Amino acid sequence: MPTSYFTDNRPTDKGYSRVTTHNYGIDILRIWMCFEVILLHFWTYTPTGNPILIFFEDFRCVAVPCFMFLSFLLCAHTLDNPDLSFGDIKKRIRRIVIPILFWGIAYYILFNVSYLLLDKGNSLTLSDLLLQIIVGHVYNTPMWFLNDMLALTLVVVVMNRFVPYNRLILANICLTAVSLLFCLSGFNFRCFGGMSFELRYPVGRFFEMLPYVGIANILFLSRKHFQYHLRLLTLCILLALICCAVWTFSDIDWPDTFGYGSPYQYIMTVPLVLLMLHLPFDSIWAPLRRTISYIAHYTLGIYCVHLCFGILCNNLCSHFGLPENTFTGCLAIFFISFAVCCIIAVFPWSWIKKAVSWHGTLLQVGGLFCIFATGLPISRLFSPLGKSSFIWFTQVKRNDIFNP
Repeated sequence: MPTSYFTDNRPTDKGYSRVTTHNYGIDILRIWMCFEVILLHFWTYTPTGNPILIFFEDFRCVAVPCFMFLSFLLCAHTLDNPDLSFGDIKKRIRRIVIPILFWGIAYYILFNVSYLLLDKGNSLTLSDLLLQIIVGHVYNTPMWFLNDMLALTLVVVVMNRFVPYNRLILANICLTAVSLLFCLSGFNFRCFGGMSFELRYPVGRFFEMLPYVGIANILFLSRKHFQYHLRLLTLCILLALICCAVWTFSDIDWPDTFGYGSPYQYIMTVPLVLLMLHLPFDSIWAPLRRTISYIAHYTLGIYCVHLCFGILCNNLCSHFGLPENTFTGCLAIFFISFAVCCIIAVFPWSWIKKAVSWHGTLLQVGGLFCIFATGLPISRLFSPLGKSSFIWFTQVKRNDIFNP
């Protein structure tokens, strides 16, 4: 995810300047929705009348849409900038691709080692690894989110390159309307529901996420037409009313989707994110604000590793005869994942970068072998693109793994 900062253009004596402030509402939303993702994957909800459990149950289905909408809303000042440079595009793509590669390879090694030690299941192949990196929905299925985010980023970049800036709002309105009609009509599910397990969810959810991207761009591009303080007051009042009204429609049976294309999700996601964005959380106790900000920094890391610890938690519960897929178990998964991310963050990545620099020749020889084994043209290794890619991947930073 991008950083939890809200950027806006404010009038000054010299025209407009970009004001960047830390937004703790976004931090709280990221932590909340990250926990909702864990509940979505590892909690079997049983109606008990408990209002707290009902609250978390109602918001499970909007967690991933909130992350996607928030990501493009916060990056709109860059992606929708008429002066968008190749460096900005490269930075955005890099911050998405590195977690895809890192966690794809990490889970590939982890699952193969577990298969080897436990003598259960089937080991993963290089084809599985390649497909996981491309579509994100093979053995580490939650990673489809980053693959779709990369594809949606490219859509926004291409649209901004070929559509005149003064017509971008109209283009995004058309994109949002067409994609909404495509998903809400059920046509999206009918088109891609018959594809293989690895492909149907990333492809189908790509189209379900398009409206969130379009709405984020529309809100950013239309911001100058509203006075800042009036917009704040209006949003806080109207969005609170919308959230209360839509809550009553959460149990309606909508057309078949790939998980994130129902009217309830489209109506709830945008107001919820904007409401959290504008509520005054700066008055929270300072140590608590720092704690919230620190945990929010690792939400993507928690998202990426929670699958591993969720499976481990369920296996341990099964072994000791404890109930599986419980709410308390999801709390344990969240905090264990957070602790592991903190440990990974203090790992001396500078040593790896030095080792890569010192043994660059060995890596190129290994790359040559991989290229030969996969049947790709050897000339690619020595092409400018190949060399620049090699240099690019030796510049991995710790934050790139957690915050695309």
